[in-house]
Amino acid sequence: MENIEKIFGKSFLGRLRHYSGNLKKMDWLKYGRKKFVARLPSDSIIFFRSDKEGVIVASHEKQIAFKMFFDGAHIELLEEEIRTLKSFENTSFSPYVAKLLADGITSNGGRWLVTNFCSNSEALTSRPHHERYLLRYFPMIVMPAMTQFYQSFSPRIMGLERWLLETHYRIERHPSRKKLEVLIKKIAELSREFPDYEVMESRIHHDLHAGNILIDDNQTIIIDWEGSVRGLVLIDVFDFTRRYLQRNLWDKWHFSLYMRGIVEEPPLLIKRSLRFYRNWSLINFKINISPGSARLTFLIYAVERALIIHELRGLDRFKDKKGIESWILKAVQ
Repeated sequence: MENIEKIFGKSFLGRLRHYSGNLKKMDWLKYGRKKFVARLPSDSIIFFRSDKEGVIVASHEKQIAFKMFFDGAHIELLEEEIRTLKSFENTSFSPYVAKLLADGITSNGGRWLVTNFCSNSEALTSRPHHERYLLRYFPMIVMPAMTQFYQSFSPRIMGLERWLLETHYRIERHPSRKKLEVLIKKIAELSREFPDYEVMESRIHHDLHAGNILIDDNQTIIIDWEGSVRGLVLIDVFDFTRRYLQRNLWDKWHFSLYMRGIVEEPPLLIKRSLRFYRNWSLINFKINISPGSARLTFLIYAVERALIIHELRGLDRFKDKKGIESWILKAVQ
């Protein structure tokens, strides 16, 4: 029971929801195409990932977490996570991530890694409306750690003119190039109103959400780095905003009206996160984010996210009609 609490949080309802959901995945053990034999600690909690042909095991008793995948695409992502974790060693960011203890390949091609166990007794996913909670408190929960991360990986600050030039070459390879060009045209128009607007590129996590943020006794650990790439840091900053809007239809509708120019202000929580981004950028990196540039910021977010996901996974985000890229495109057309 202690191990369950350390992984799924102290909330009984939160543990029930997530632990029982994990039990439903156990058919993979019976029907999976790959087999393996392992001696596991008696308190192990096992996550079966049929979509990745893999397994994740956590043991509080032995203070380890084990991850293994068999399918090619996720082996590549795991390789990237291993490289990324190794690059964190002896950096100012190392206290905020799990420590890589070992890695290897099984005789039947499974790629695996072992890290130290990180407690999650204050699990964010056990909180009701955790997207709203994260949107309000992520400056205190997440960004002190991520600031150290961005500073550790050669951040590059550039004006919009430079970013637009580099983006022009990237969109040539995208299957929805015409749609991206519509967004780029709108960005170019708005950039004339904010000639000093700047963006920062660094290494980014690219998949920040409540399940990847482990909290225990005011210690924050960020996990799952297999999708980490170089990109604009606003991808990480506003991923919480995107997830919140996807689950809160009223604020999503309000935000769509704002992007169309029908209302003058975005929803309150979105406005707060934009104000934080502007102040955080100025204080930590001397980046100029002009007041009133929220539409411009989210247009850049939509373009950068669509490009990164296609470059990393070969996916076209515009095929998802409910995704943020599609409805921002619809709002500005």
